[in-house]
Amino acid sequence: MYTGADIDMWILVDEKGLNGDDIKECKVLGLRHVRAAGVWAIRASAQDAETVRAQLAEVEIVSRVCEAMSPATFRSIRSMMGISHEELATRFEVTTRTIRRWESGRFALPYDVDATFRRRWEGFIDQIRQRSDNVDLSRSGQAVLHIYSDGQAHYITEGPESTWAEHTAFTQSLMFALALRGIPCRIEWTEEMLND
Repeated sequence: MYTGADIDMWILVDEKGLNGDDIKECKVLGLRHVRAAGVWAIRASAQDAETVRAQLAEVEIVSRVCEAMSPATFRSIRSMMGISHEELATRFEVTTRTIRRWESGRFALPYDVDATFRRRWEGFIDQIRQRSDNVDLSRSGQAVLHIYSDGQAHYITEGPESTWAEHTAFTQSLMFALALRGIPCRIEWTEEMLND
């Protein structure tokens, strides 16, 4: 049975304002420095998180807590955004085996990866929201979305900023968002493909 105690939490301490004694205390409690995020962090069960926060408070170190991304959430988001294991491994400078271990829960997702991936997902959602709010409807009242037929056509037109799979996943998600709003939609090949 799944309970709230099964949820892992991040206990975070901003590195700004910490003195040498504070840093020693963070290390003693098992927090690790995440330079890219500017925090000291530790992942713990919800129950253990309260204990760590109380210990930090005793030495007047202010902390905050946020829920850690579950392995299933990480995998689902990666898949929904059209990002392959290989692409993600390259972006985070790890092996594909590490990505699979994060997704299976055999390795805990590091805080910097959790935070970066969470921001990327929020950006994806914001783009879907903005595009669905501003979609042009054809005369028939239908939204027409465009998609590339292959990765090469996408790369030639869009460059290396995103992959064909990411573009396809975005278009499919946008179609789904429009369908939820009752807006009929069809997908067509991009004009560039028709000219080839």
